[in-house]
Amino acid sequence: MTQIASIKGGGLTLVYISMPPMKVGQVLSSDFDKLHYAADLYGSAFEFDNRKAWALLKQAVVTTKLWNYIRHFDKRSDARAGFLELDRVFLGSDFITKRLQLCYLVLEIGHTSSLTYAGETVGFSFLAYSGQLVKTYSYIAQHRNAIDERQQTLRLIAGITGDAKNRLTYAIERVKESYNDDMKAAISFLSSKVNDAYGEFNAKRNSGRNGQRKIQQAGRGGRGGRNGGRGHGRGRGRGRGTDDARYNGQTEIKSINGVDTSDAVIHQNFPPKVFHGNLRTYAFNRRDHLKGAGDKRKIQELNTKIQSLEDSVKKLKSPEDVKVESNSEKGGQAGATFGKGARR
Repeated sequence: MTQIASIKGGGLTLVYISMPPMKVGQVLSSDFDKLHYAADLYGSAFEFDNRKAWALLKQAVVTTKLWNYIRHFDKRSDARAGFLELDRVFLGSDFITKRLQLCYLVLEIGHTSSLTYAGETVGFSFLAYSGQLVKTYSYIAQHRNAIDERQQTLRLIAGITGDAKNRLTYAIERVKESYNDDMKAAISFLSSKVNDAYGEFNAKRNSGRNGQRKIQQAGRGGRGGRNGGRGHGRGRGRGRGTDDARYNGQTEIKSINGVDTSDAVIHQNFPPKVFHGNLRTYAFNRRDHLKGAGDKRKIQELNTKIQSLEDSVKKLKSPEDVKVESNSEKGGQAGATFGKGARR
């Protein structure tokens, strides 16, 4: 909304509707911030801008899960309150606390939510395992005290189990001796040893991916070949992708290896003997998807939707033009930016 003018004029844009509250001791350094923080959040001009911003916000999120959090503001077309609620749910302290709790569960060894590595599979690799650990520690460091690299490295090797532990016994001992305080070096060293231990498997997996990629590229030329299904053109010529994509959690899979993995049971504790490989990968991804882990990304993408819809927005000239009826699901013109939250 940084390019959509406020009815107040003077260079003010609708972004002031969603700007975060001033913090104690905060100093405004830019003319942009000074102008927008000085804007009144009351009066007829504000109400007009607020309804206009609501029309943009509603159309941008009405088909997403985000709408469930703000639909009760539809009756009064209150964009300000909508931004505030989304900020509280997805960027506020409650959201961060829940994410941190999940991070600690992933790091804790001994239960079904623990992140472990038992060997190379179609749906999971050492690079994926180590990458998830690094992201987890990074999130903790961002919102809490950072965990020292010695503990990180010990957790890295502690999570190596089963077949992988048998094949990497020497490498694990080497990490303890030489890389126990350098997470990056430990990952690099272990990656080379995993390639040695699982070289044949990885070669076959990569070969399969390359073959799949060629099939997909061949299918992109037309507007959807008649051969559907895995490995053939579909829709605009795209195939369904590799098994990795299948278990990304975006689509519900009712059963994997004969085990019920429907959404009704996906949050249960699966027996250890079946909770590995593709099932484990899908379960974690599906849980994240259902909990709305991707919604924050959707919020950040709202800003890009503004560009393609600005011409429509400019047609809104009066409060009646942008008023959203309480029983309407059509909304106004699309596009919105979430920024850092709401100020009031």
